[in-house]
Amino acid sequence: MPEKSGFFDSTAGDMREYPARDFAEYFARFVTNGVFNGGQYLNPTASGQDANIFLSPGYAWINGYVYSIYDSPVVLSIEPAAALDRIDRIILRLDTSTPVRSIRALVVQGLPASNPTPPVLIRSGNIYDLSIAQVRVLANSTIITQANITDERLNQDVCGLVNSLIRVDTAAFQAQWDAFMQSVQDQGFVTQQQLTTKLAEKTNLNDYVRQPAYAATSGTATAYTVSLTPAPTILPEGFGIIIVPHVDCGANPTLKIGNLAAVPLKDQKGAAFAAGKLLAGKPYTFRKVGSDFLAVSGSGGGDSSGILPIPAFATLSGYSLENAVWVEDNILVGARSGSIARLVTYNASGTIIGNLLIQMPLSTGETIYSIILFPTKNYVYALASIDPNNTVRICKFNHQGTFISSIESLDMTYLYRISESDGEELLLTIKTGSSNTLRLYSWNKTILFTDNPVYATSSNDGNYFISQNAFVYKYNTFENYAATKRGSNWSKMTGSTGTIGGGAILAAYLYR
Repeated sequence: MPEKSGFFDSTAGDMREYPARDFAEYFARFVTNGVFNGGQYLNPTASGQDANIFLSPGYAWINGYVYSIYDSPVVLSIEPAAALDRIDRIILRLDTSTPVRSIRALVVQGLPASNPTPPVLIRSGNIYDLSIAQVRVLANSTIITQANITDERLNQDVCGLVNSLIRVDTAAFQAQWDAFMQSVQDQGFVTQQQLTTKLAEKTNLNDYVRQPAYAATSGTATAYTVSLTPAPTILPEGFGIIIVPHVDCGANPTLKIGNLAAVPLKDQKGAAFAAGKLLAGKPYTFRKVGSDFLAVSGSGGGDSSGILPIPAFATLSGYSLENAVWVEDNILVGARSGSIARLVTYNASGTIIGNLLIQMPLSTGETIYSIILFPTKNYVYALASIDPNNTVRICKFNHQGTFISSIESLDMTYLYRISESDGEELLLTIKTGSSNTLRLYSWNKTILFTDNPVYATSSNDGNYFISQNAFVYKYNTFENYAATKRGSNWSKMTGSTGTIGGGAILAAYLYR
């Protein structure tokens, strides 16, 4: 049976010579293949400024043969990839063939492909390869970065660390480490994505509560739909939205936001809207309250009614029953008690918050027979019959009661109607006692008529509408009353002889 032993000294008659492979075989029994220590030794790095790989000083062991880099790193150049990516390998190759007899650091090129794979290591015949690293070579790039390098020194299948006597399976460690790193990377990525998504959702929902969304509707008259960006996934309490209907609503309309369930649209009191209540092209603000979207006070158009209390000093007949004016969410109404005129201010809830005395300027010996106060959007007009001159005096005041100017006309015994044109020009229709005719007065202009026209025309003055055939609807009952236009607002005051708690009733029907 073949036997071999060694190593022994030579004698004069017995020369003992041993080839290098015997020593390599001998040391291979004590030291496994791989790199010494790893870490900073034989560490593959890239500068990120060129296509070079740098191998730091260190030692490796292959089949009993030793390899080392000393003093300075070895520089290996990577050839560029053309149309497709490629994976190259940085290897240490042992070649025991007679012409070579060495271990060298080499670059082994992979094949370009859409999904490239690293080249196979050679471990047969005179050649044995250890893989130090894989390098991803990007197509059309002349730069290698550290991110393109996959360190394989700890992979026992292709390299591993040098071990003496007892072999430690570092492949298992490497696999566990890779799995751990992958889980950390995945967890970090997923958590970040989830966190970003959740924060965005929460931020968006909070934004929609703090600041209502805005959208024009589509869908049908009874089933409005809108899309929002970013799209909410839930509708929290207080969620706000301003919609502009594309058509007048039908009865009991709903609103569907994105893929969420439709929500009923209701007025501020929680009552379903009747057909035509929400008008096309008008903005309406809603808030999510419970399972409904409730209208926010003052949003959009619409009609409402309520009882305005009569001040103790005033009588019902002393109110200007043809006009009520919205000014900055307050209701202005003119009232009188005998010859004293007052501007009464109500808030939107119908509570008196102001009671201003309007003092008509009088000359010596003049008295006021009767006075009517007409508030408008910009001014307050006081119209009084003055004795003993038998005149009608018209004074202009601001809303603070400060006198601005006045005009006066003879033989005007009865005021028929007043209106304000474009918030500036005062139009009066006055019935005279002598001829029983109607006069249309604009500020500083006079036009005569023999009957009651629907409108008056002058080549100099254009069209003046004395009566507008518009209506304001009483809340829920849909009774209608003639309305007067003030700029873009229609308003109506009406009186009632009924009593509540012993006081007269004044109902304001206001359309904004």
